[in-house]
Amino acid sequence: FHLKVLFMIGVNYLAAVGLNALVNHTGQKSLGHAGLFAVGAYTAALLTTRFEWNPWLAFLASGVMSGVFGAVVALPALRVAGPALAMVTIGFGIVVEKIVSEWQDVFGGQAGLYGVPSLNFSGADFGPREWVWFTGALCLVAHLAIRSLLTGKHGRAFRAVSHAEIAAESVGVSVYRVKVLAFVVSAITCGFAGALVAQ
Repeated sequence: FHLKVLFMIGVNYLAAVGLNALVNHTGQKSLGHAGLFAVGAYTAALLTTRFEWNPWLAFLASGVMSGVFGAVVALPALRVAGPALAMVTIGFGIVVEKIVSEWQDVFGGQAGLYGVPSLNFSGADFGPREWVWFTGALCLVAHLAIRSLLTGKHGRAFRAVSHAEIAAESVGVSVYRVKVLAFVVSAITCGFAGALVAQ
């Protein structure tokens, strides 16, 4: 029970650390990150159960796929802001939920997918302790990577966009690139969190 609690703490931290960079540091509202969590989970599940990928490769692919979807979600961010942006992102989450619950042939509908292979080491599947250690290590890597990002020039650009987009543009900051980068970073960590739960 305690290992399960620790694992879920790690999963939620992983999902939140990227979201913090997006919301707190860049000022972009997002209520649809559950959809990106689902993208990561279903990517790992589909690649391993339907296409028989190696679980480790499927895990990495879940982050990449979530990052791609994060870039797609970022596109409306160039047109809207504030509550309107929040509505666009929550719309993405609702669309993902409807697709995976209704498209039974691919996603299994309400029943979902079964038999998703676990990550393994030397041929042995991860047990509860290995999952906790791996998730903790992943959280540490994500924390250090995000902190490095936020303390550098990208972090300053994030804060500039958060406080005043026009002023940021006037000093050469590409608001477009900053928003897309923030969405992609938050999507990748969320996708990895989803893959952890699926696997």
